[in-house]
Amino acid sequence: MGRWERDDTLVVDTTGLDDKTWLTRMGYPHSMDAQVHERYVRPDHNDLQLTITVDDPKIYTKPFVLGSTNFKWVPNQQLAEQLCIPSEMLQYLDIVGDPAGKGVPPTQ
Repeated sequence: MGRWERDDTLVVDTTGLDDKTWLTRMGYPHSMDAQVHERYVRPDHNDLQLTITVDDPKIYTKPFVLGSTNFKWVPNQQLAEQLCIPSEMLQYLDIVGDPAGKGVPPTQ
């Protein structure tokens, strides 16, 4: 669920995650009680800041910041087209959804 805080901040709260996945490729586990908070802040016209916080009292003693990222708008920026290919999705799910950590990231 998302909500606006002030005019420059969008907060997205996610619950009900499948406990068979990990929070990151490094293997941070989570329970079904986990709550993920994404905070998107636009301090000015050209910048966007994203901070992801995880709160899972079943596994962790306190909430922690999973990561922060800064995005900068670049005029006339061209983004590469991303295609959703079913075989790549299955490979991704095999890597991320493997609770025993046997998945190996694809090589390029």
